[in-house]
Amino acid sequence: MGSLFWGLVALFVGWVPFVYWWWEVLLIEETGVFIDLLVWLVTAIVILAIATALWIAHNQRIARRGNRGMATRFFTLEHVSDRLGREVQMPSRDDLRSAARIAIRTEDDLKTYSIDEWRASPR
Repeated sequence: MGSLFWGLVALFVGWVPFVYWWWEVLLIEETGVFIDLLVWLVTAIVILAIATALWIAHNQRIARRGNRGMATRFFTLEHVSDRLGREVQMPSRDDLRSAARIAIRTEDDLKTYSIDEWRASPR
């Protein structure tokens, strides 16, 4: 709910100057005001595009280095056991990511993840 609210606020704040300046142009109908508005809008768009590109590049550099500082305390989970205390055995993450289906089997104190070699039945 909060992000929707702030999104609507940002949308409103973005459209208010746009509508206001166009209203001014329509009331005055002078080319000087129109040119000023056009320069202002193009400048704002260029500055926003550059700032956005720089921010994205900055975040990509942080992600590439893997050093996120104290902002996020992300760490790779070691899946040794599940919440019920059963030992977990699974193939590598790359194998699991590329699998179409994964079979999970439990027996007493062991939980096994394996790649299910499922084939569609011929029609």
